[in-house]
Amino acid sequence: MNTVFCSGCLKRGKEAYDLFEVLEKQIKKKGPTAKWELLLADVNKIDLNFNDECSETFTFEFDTKNAFSVICKIALEPGTDGQFEALFDMLYKAQKLFKEIKVSDDFGLAESYWKSKQYKFVFRELTEAEAERVKVFVRDGGKPHEEMLRSFMAEDMGMSLEAFKTYINPEIAMNSAMNSTEYPSICSSLESYLYETASFSGERLCEMDDFKYYDMGNVGFSVFAFTQGLAWIFLDGSGFSEQLSKEKKKTVTSQEAQIWQMYRDFFIPLYEASTEDTEKLMTVYRYFVSAYDFLGFRFEGIDENHKSFIDKLADKYSADKANILLTCYCTAYRYIYNNSSLKRNLYEENFENNLKNKYGEEFWQEYLNFAEEYRINMRMMQIVTYYSTTKAKYIQDALVL
Repeated sequence: MNTVFCSGCLKRGKEAYDLFEVLEKQIKKKGPTAKWELLLADVNKIDLNFNDECSETFTFEFDTKNAFSVICKIALEPGTDGQFEALFDMLYKAQKLFKEIKVSDDFGLAESYWKSKQYKFVFRELTEAEAERVKVFVRDGGKPHEEMLRSFMAEDMGMSLEAFKTYINPEIAMNSAMNSTEYPSICSSLESYLYETASFSGERLCEMDDFKYYDMGNVGFSVFAFTQGLAWIFLDGSGFSEQLSKEKKKTVTSQEAQIWQMYRDFFIPLYEASTEDTEKLMTVYRYFVSAYDFLGFRFEGIDENHKSFIDKLADKYSADKANILLTCYCTAYRYIYNNSSLKRNLYEENFENNLKNKYGEEFWQEYLNFAEEYRINMRMMQIVTYYSTTKAKYIQDALVL
């Protein structure tokens, strides 16, 4: 179940009946709204029943100043039978009656869909510089479009292609669920690329605080839509499939739904109609930059002065102390905090004794304070999960064995 919040105020001279008339015209006997029932309960109250045996009644009840506030649990999901979209289409079309109206929900889906009604994507042409980039790739013997996109992203990040292929920025490593088959491996590369080189609404992604970066319905959904949408065209085993498919996809957000429409209705027909390799590669790059632009990203390139989370730890504690503290934390996470085996208690005892013997009682207390301070820090958890599960850089087995 998803809780929807809707509030606002009718314009002067408008009444509940005016809203009732507008809403009623949008409820059809066929399609997503077939089971819906709209009632004018009294002069200041409108009830919308979804009749699905799960959702609550969506009730507009106006006070003496024509203001209202709705809190309603619904079982409607985007990308399924169209009812979720029908509800917010209905409200969007009625907004001319309101002096103000706001919509939101538990997962940011309502606000995301509402915003998507305000603009549409453009499957744009390449600029001269972008087209030349593709021509150079072809001239140098490049062919698979997956290799082309990786090459371009690697170049933008100042990395070699080989280094980029296995690179994941530790600060967003958990986002693409590294060990999950639900999110293809290319998603980590795509998000690392965005995180380090792009801005959104005038602020670099890598400089955003956690609250803003993971804002559901805004930055977070745009990042998700980009990584998912581009993963559809990586057919080399790193994406979702090994072939292009127009088979209907269940999309989670409105941004993803519109990228899906771009992919299905614009990209695939042009790609399949292309008879030359260069033409196909041009179409692939058009899809990349069109999705990038539509989702609100602006290319900034690598910021040489940017300080990573680990850099900031080094500034706070000194480089050597930060390295030791992070090594302790990652090692403890691997063997203790994230361990349910029978050896956990032994590891925990060894860890405390070894730290005290090696660094002293004062350092042990400093470590406990450090662990407590960063226990619920999202950036720290991303980094610790990354290094404790996939890398050995901040792991010292001797601390627990």
